Amino acid sequence: MKARLLSFLEDVRDSYWIVPALMALGAMIGAHFLLEFDRGNGADWARNQSFIWSGGSEGARGVLGTIAGSGITVAGVVFSTTITSLTLASSQFGPRLLRNFVRDRANQFVLGVFTATFLFCILVLRSIRSADENFFVPYLCVTVALGLAVGSIGTLIFFHPSRRRFDSNRKRRGANGARVDSRDRAQSARKNRRRQTAKIARRKWRAAARF
Repeated sequence: MKARLLSFLEDVRDSYWIVPALMALGAMIGAHFLLEFDRGNGADWARNQSFIWSGGSEGARGVLGTIAGSGITVAGVVFSTTITSLTLASSQFGPRLLRNFVRDRANQFVLGVFTATFLFCILVLRSIRSADENFFVPYLCVTVALGLAVGSIGTLIFFHPSRRRFDSNRKRRGANGARVDSRDRAQSARKNRRRQTAKIARRKWRAAARF
């Protein structure tokens, strides 16, 4: 039982989706509580706060739809191209490169931020009501969505997988350099053996010529 539990925990640790799934769950819970807060406090408090977004229902739909669409598009393109390039690289340099990328918590965190932002915006978007539909705009939720959008851009800049690809490329260049050095050492060793063999052959020939 203990071995099975340890094996399960190891599989969870190696899973690429555990951190994004937890962050998506956190986004769902956060959206629920923030929506309840907006429903309970109305619109007057938001209009009196300078840092709270205070637009209309159409503006809120536009903002949330833009953030959700652009976020999931960027995440899909970035990570699909990254996985493709790493798959091609791992075919030449072994599967450890792809395994290290999958197990990297920073990469999982980046995907989790984009996934959580997309899910949060979708959940908030469905709650907006216009004037003829019992008017409701979750001002605090829209403000949080804008903050998540800024955070997503920040994670894309500072934790982009290309930085790790650069590191892996640098490691591959180091590995290639080590291979070249070992090949050069092997060639020089063969040349030395040939020289030694030639010297021994000349000595034997001179000794035989004396007799």
